[in-house]
Amino acid sequence: MLFKRIALLSALLLFGSTLSACAAEAAPVVTTPAPTAVPLAPIVVAFETPEPTPTMTPTPSPSPEPTGRALRAWQVTQSRRAFLAEHPPADGDIETAMTFLTIDPEKKIIALTFDDGPSNQNTNRILDVLEQYHARATFFVIGKRIADRTEVIARAISLGCEIGSHTWGHSNFTNYPKSALVDSLEKTDEAMVSNFNYHMTLFRPPYASINKDIENVSKDMGYTMILWSGSSHDWSIKNADKIYKNTFHCAADGAIVLFHDIYDFTADAIEKIVPDLISQGYQLVTISELIALDENPVSPGERYGGWAPVVKIEY
Repeated sequence: MLFKRIALLSALLLFGSTLSACAAEAAPVVTTPAPTAVPLAPIVVAFETPEPTPTMTPTPSPSPEPTGRALRAWQVTQSRRAFLAEHPPADGDIETAMTFLTIDPEKKIIALTFDDGPSNQNTNRILDVLEQYHARATFFVIGKRIADRTEVIARAISLGCEIGSHTWGHSNFTNYPKSALVDSLEKTDEAMVSNFNYHMTLFRPPYASINKDIENVSKDMGYTMILWSGSSHDWSIKNADKIYKNTFHCAADGAIVLFHDIYDFTADAIEKIVPDLISQGYQLVTISELIALDENPVSPGERYGGWAPVVKIEY
């Protein structure tokens, strides 16, 4: 009985397997198509282009305001420009003239001064040299000689030189009352104003003779008394080579050197002195320019001899 049941179960299992196989053979095969490749669109990422960093042009540091000697030199230059506006050069070209009148505060300065003139011959020779080298000097004129020397004085002024008073007749006023000096200074100044519209502010006392009365007159009339730090001794040695040697013995920054423009041997010496001073780095200036560049103020009635040490020369 058991054997029959097992045989029946096996037959049933075999029949089921056969049916499954037949079904598998009859079922159609479905093929899934491969996906079609779709090209990918590029991904664009938008970026903002930054503004270029501007190139910064450095702002130059402002030039420092001039001080000390540089400031005084600048002020002198402005005064020169104002003077030229009132007394223009012959060609009317103020700017060109100013290129030679500007003070360089880095250079040494020296003032050459000439007494007892003017002389038509020797003063003109000296002016020839000054003009050639764009230099200037100060001439202390004797008043009674002005009328007969107007051309040479006008030339000196046109070259930027300065005119000072050496009184009307070159007297020693320590021997006279104050009124005599007042009259002498007034007559000399009137001659300059009437001929050149030029008012003088500098006075060199003849023989360098000064007393209290002369000081008071100078102060009351607005004159500064000009002396010197060194003398060429041209009037006594009368030799161009020795005058040259004496000049360079007392040459220094801030020096005032004494000459006389009435002598031919002085003119001979000046023809060598001026270019050699310039080659040694000097600027040749007027007395008023020297005073303006001095760190110590100077007032009318005072004596002024520059700021260089006084040099005494045995001769």
